[in-house]
Amino acid sequence: MAVSAPDAESDHARDLPKPGPHVLVLFGATGDLARRKLIPGLFHLEQVGLMPDDYRIVGASLDELDDEEFRARVRDALEEFCRMEVDSENWKTFS
Repeated sequence: MAVSAPDAESDHARDLPKPGPHVLVLFGATGDLARRKLIPGLFHLEQVGLMPDDYRIVGASLDELDDEEFRARVRDALEEFCRMEVDSENWKTFS
């Protein structure tokens, strides 16, 4: 089911059931698909309340990055490609 940005302001998204705890593994987490589509999509799902209360995103890549370096790349990707506002409170929740 698709949820658009205006749904974030409506009760529609909040009425949908939340999934249980998850671990999401992104293979190629520093690649173009992850930067342009997957990471912004996961951020959007978090903002509209469709991500589980307990989840982790594990990024697998050929680039050697520690957690903070990966978070910095994710933040850069969101700033460049996300259609929703990425303020410090939204970022804190997602990161």
